[in-house]
Amino acid sequence: MESITSFISELASYYWHENDLSNITVALCNSNVTFKTLFVKFFFPDIDVSEIDEIRREVPDEGNHGSRVDIFISMRNESTPYLIEVKIGDGNHHFGQYEEAYGIPSDRLGYIVNYRLYKPGYDIKSWEGFYKHLASLTKSLEDYDQPVIKGYLQYLQSVCQIEIFEKAMDLNGVYYLYEFSNIALSALSYKSEHFSSEPYKQYQPVKSKKILGINVIDFYLSYHDKRRKSIYGWMSLYYNKERPELYIAITERDNKSSHPLLFDNEEQKAGKTYLKPYEGLDEAWNMNCLWFQYKDIDKFNDCQDIQKQREMLCDYVKEVFEYIANN
Repeated sequence: MESITSFISELASYYWHENDLSNITVALCNSNVTFKTLFVKFFFPDIDVSEIDEIRREVPDEGNHGSRVDIFISMRNESTPYLIEVKIGDGNHHFGQYEEAYGIPSDRLGYIVNYRLYKPGYDIKSWEGFYKHLASLTKSLEDYDQPVIKGYLQYLQSVCQIEIFEKAMDLNGVYYLYEFSNIALSALSYKSEHFSSEPYKQYQPVKSKKILGINVIDFYLSYHDKRRKSIYGWMSLYYNKERPELYIAITERDNKSSHPLLFDNEEQKAGKTYLKPYEGLDEAWNMNCLWFQYKDIDKFNDCQDIQKQREMLCDYVKEVFEYIANN
C-alpha cells in the first residue's frame, strides 16, 4: 500500500504544471469513488455524485466561443454541467465567460487557486483549503482508500507549495538568526599554515517559488600551494525544523577529482564536533555533496554564553576544514 502512496507522491517530481495537476486530479476522480466524492463535493456540496455521468478534461464549449474549461462534469439526467477551473499562479480568469459559453449559472462554476483571490458572487476555493479538508478526513477513510488520498496530499503539497503551520510565531527570536549569521561569517574567515577560507555570499535559497528554510553561507577554501584546486562549499543552518540543524557541505562537482578520498569513502568517521560525514543531494540544486552535520546542536542552544557559542562554532569550522584539507 505504501508503494501506491509513494508513486502518487513522486509524480510531483515530473508533473507539476497546472495541466498536470488537473490531469492527475481527474484521473483519480475517475478511478476512485471516494476521492471523486470528496473532490466534487468540496465545490458542490449538494451534488448527487451517483448521478455523475462523466468527468472530463478541457471540454470546449458547444457554441465554439473559444472556451475550454479545465474540468467538465456531466450529469445523467441533467443537461446543465458543472465546471471547475484550476489555477496555479495563473491570473487569466474566466468569470462570466464560462457561464455564458456553457450556459450555466455561476453556482455551477467551481474555482480553485493556490493564491488569495476574491470575486463577488463566487465561492472561490484554495488548494490549501482542499488539502486541509482532505487531511482532516484521512483517518476516517477505509484502509484501501488511504494510500491514494495520502499520496495525493503529498503530491498536492509539493505542486502547490503548501506549508501548514500550527505553532504561533514569536518574532523576538528572529534576532538570533542575525546574530548567528554574523558569527558564522567570522568563523568561516579562517587562515592556517596551508590554506585559508573566505565566505563570499549569504542567501536563503528558493525553489519552485518556495522558501526552503535554509540560511546558506557560501565559501571557498584556497590552498597556499597554488597547484591544489580551491574547494567550494557552504555552511547551512536549517531553520525549517523546530530543532534546527547545522551543516558544512562540499559539493562533488569539481571537488571530487581534487579530493577523491572524501567521496565514496565508507571509512569516514565522526569527529569531535560533527557526526559521521555522508553523501547526499542538496535541496536547492540537486548536487551531490559531502555533509558534515554539527553534533551538539542542543548543547549549543543551551549554552548561555555567547563567547562560548562563538568558540564552539569556530571549533566546528576548524575541525571540518582541517579534515577536508588533509584528505
